[in-house]
Amino acid sequence: MTTPEKPVLTFNVTGSNLTDPPTAICSPELVTAIEPNSLVQFQIVNAGYAFDPEAPIVFENPGTNFPDIWLLSDTLAAVRDRLTSSGDFSFTINLIDTGTGKRFSVDPTIRNEPR
Repeated sequence: MTTPEKPVLTFNVTGSNLTDPPTAICSPELVTAIEPNSLVQFQIVNAGYAFDPEAPIVFENPGTNFPDIWLLSDTLAAVRDRLTSSGDFSFTINLIDTGTGKRFSVDPTIRNEPR
């Protein structure tokens, strides 16, 4: 017996130190989850940046949707979306410029649309 594959939704995170403080963008800015227990992963795609190990991903109001947050490496994090309720869920991705130690963040959205 095989376990059915759960969807993986990916945010690519790009840091930039062209401004002070540094900035980041997510591509896409919004992902839509339609199946319970979807994995949402966050990948930093350029060198010189890492997730803040103290709080890589912070949800404003997670409810029971996002019980698990994993920091898998300096540049890879993930959350489980239980999809217990519908709506848009804002959160903050916290980053560090590894060259300067400056902290900064970006605020994308996960949209839950249970089917």
